[in-house]
Amino acid sequence: MHKTGRRGFLGSLGLVSGVSVLMGCDPRMSLYFLQPFEPSVAHTGPDLSGKHVVVLTHAVNGANNDFELLERDLTKEFQKVVKASNTKIRFSPYERVAEWQQEHADWSAEEALDHFEADAVVFLEIEQFQIQDPSTPMLYQGHSKIHIQVTTKDYPKDKKGKPIKGEPKEVDVIFDDYADTTFPSHTPVPAGSDGVSKASFKNKFLKLVATELSWRFVDHAPGDDIQDTRF
Repeated sequence: MHKTGRRGFLGSLGLVSGVSVLMGCDPRMSLYFLQPFEPSVAHTGPDLSGKHVVVLTHAVNGANNDFELLERDLTKEFQKVVKASNTKIRFSPYERVAEWQQEHADWSAEEALDHFEADAVVFLEIEQFQIQDPSTPMLYQGHSKIHIQVTTKDYPKDKKGKPIKGEPKEVDVIFDDYADTTFPSHTPVPAGSDGVSKASFKNKFLKLVATELSWRFVDHAPGDDIQDTRF
């Protein structure tokens, strides 16, 4: 057993040495390439694992002029991406939430928490979403700005952090952030090049926006922020 362990150790040592030579003798780089899994980038927002979440999406006036179903499409794609990385987050069905929003023109996050008996509301306010600059209509480049808020309703806590269940629950905005996305980040794509249509560009950009929004709530791999400009 000791001989086998020694051979395994020497083999690993030889592999480290080989990688070190290739990587310029930096042991940190050697260990990085020998890791069984890539280190992930932690999400920046609250942990919603095990929570029942309502997503409320609203486009400000003018933000969805070119895309009538933008609120629906972004909500569905966002929930899809988040669920793919964390199945422990439970979302209220988009159709039910959208119907409730239509019936309650002056809805609020607190009302949504109560109506759907949810643990948290994720509010996505679309302030900008465009894929063409009016001054250069033959070029595609997506620009979006999304305001993100997470609201909860829970018992106040004492000095030890324990909930005071004798008190009424309090509404609290526990996360507030903005997500700005530009795609492609450098050079616009000529309309019609390589079969790129307005619809295909919009769909690809929408998926990128939803993915970058999801990083507030789920971890992602370091290389995920490298944009894929292939169509």
